[in-house]
Amino acid sequence: MQSTKLAIAIPTFERAEILLENILSIIPQLEEHSIPLFISDNSSDNLTEQIVNKLNKQYKFIFYFKNRTDLGHDKNSFYVVQLPEADHVWLLGDSFSIEPNGIKEVLDLIDTHKPEIISVNAANRSLDEKSGFYTDHNTVLDKFGWHLTLTGATIYSKKVISTIGQVKPELFKNFPQLSLMFKYLSKDCSFYWLNRKVINSAPKKGYWVKTMFSIFIDDWSNAIRNLPSSYRDSVKEKVIIEHSLRSNIFGFKALLKARIFDAYNYNLYKKYGDELSFHSPLNKFTLMLISIFPRFILKIILFLQQTYQALKL
Repeated sequence: MQSTKLAIAIPTFERAEILLENILSIIPQLEEHSIPLFISDNSSDNLTEQIVNKLNKQYKFIFYFKNRTDLGHDKNSFYVVQLPEADHVWLLGDSFSIEPNGIKEVLDLIDTHKPEIISVNAANRSLDEKSGFYTDHNTVLDKFGWHLTLTGATIYSKKVISTIGQVKPELFKNFPQLSLMFKYLSKDCSFYWLNRKVINSAPKKGYWVKTMFSIFIDDWSNAIRNLPSSYRDSVKEKVIIEHSLRSNIFGFKALLKARIFDAYNYNLYKKYGDELSFHSPLNKFTLMLISIFPRFILKIILFLQQTYQALKL
């Protein structure tokens, strides 16, 4: 029989191949503990459905739901996390895999500590905090707020999920999970941090690349500032900047890549220049220079770099 202690829920959108690779990597863990896996698909094609049909022959506790219309990231995340009837649900991004024994560790934590919310560390994240139980909601925001943007870093209890109806998603665009967890924690801070890097993301082009400024400056800042008033303003402002600096999303290499795709240009520099100087480790002159640097030169450099790497192989 399938487990009622933990389920995994994945919202997905046209990433069939990445999803297949990641599910195949975690099936041994799912089988070992009879963990049910729920998938809610926003895709316009049938590739994901075809893949899941094949996977069902290998593991029977995979449950697939095809949305008639694209719900969008936020609504799909909340939809799929409410599908399981398990005591805890791990909301996992479609590009994430779980490291060996990761599921067992989470199950053990549920048995031992019974937290309402569990968060895990991830590969390539600049974060090292001691594993343990946290009972102060401002401390959780201060230490982990920037990291909890990851769809895959958090496991929610049924009790937390039952409060989704109290969330105002329009105030937390692109980061609905922040409202869910931090509103709950402000009233009942039952949070366990697992410092091991349990999740790992496959290389991908994020859906947010061409809107990275509006998402990770505008939407991100609004989401944090709309958290309950019991969270200190000084902590909120710290966390807003900390995400940009610790994820390096507006670092030198990231902005050069964005420039190649015209996701960063002089118009965006004029619009975000003042704020970007706080969100980026670069000075304003460098930020401006990147915004006007000829894209064709960067494309040639990228092509030569990729050719060189291919020849080395």
